[in-house]
Amino acid sequence: MTKDDSLFTISENHLDTGLRGIPVGTCLTSYVDPIEGVHYVGYPVGDLADLEEEDVIYLLLHKTLPSAKESAEFRKELTHRGEEMPTGALRVLETLTTGSGHPMDWLAIGIMALGAAETTGDAKVDSLNLIARLPELMARIFLLRGGKPEDLRPRETKLGLVENFVHMLGIDGDEAERMNRVLRFFFILHMDHGGGNLSTFSGKAVASGKASVYASLASAMNALSGPLHGRANQACLEFVQRIGTSDHDEI
Repeated sequence: MTKDDSLFTISENHLDTGLRGIPVGTCLTSYVDPIEGVHYVGYPVGDLADLEEEDVIYLLLHKTLPSAKESAEFRKELTHRGEEMPTGALRVLETLTTGSGHPMDWLAIGIMALGAAETTGDAKVDSLNLIARLPELMARIFLLRGGKPEDLRPRETKLGLVENFVHMLGIDGDEAERMNRVLRFFFILHMDHGGGNLSTFSGKAVASGKASVYASLASAMNALSGPLHGRANQACLEFVQRIGTSDHDEI
């Protein structure tokens, strides 16, 4: 392919149809094979599903899986960043009416509040801070919306990102183990998706104007909240819950 070759052609049929089928950029961290599904830096995502979430984040950041030493150092760095959460900035969430809006609305507000308090202007630093602090932000949102903010547990330095989220919600024992397993699997499967979906496109478009990482991610979360994008997962779960069984005969 040369620089003069056409990448795609826009016809009248594409008008008023959104971005379906239109390339919107390149992605170096993942791609989606129509048969094999999503790959992260060349690894089929199924081969990564049993790893710790921090190791897959490291893979996406560094294009290689970490050694045992690198993994431990990266987890330690995220733990340290998570402990420096500017909790005062999150008081804005306490002004929202319990149970109002959608959790994704609260998440976007929380991300913007963190950005107002701590944006450094260094995209890597801000990104790592967000990765480390999102579990607590989401736990706070979950408990605030449920009217039980006092139930928030302090983070544990020995726990990873997913484990700390579950711990801060107050979940223990076998239920905690199940939640950790399910959420880690879900998290890894959704970490990256070829760069062509609506939320990624929205975040990249905002970032292209030199907006902060926080503003860019908040815009991505607002895009993700739509029923034709991320909220479709919620609709799918609600559908499964209405069915109430996995027995094919009953279905």
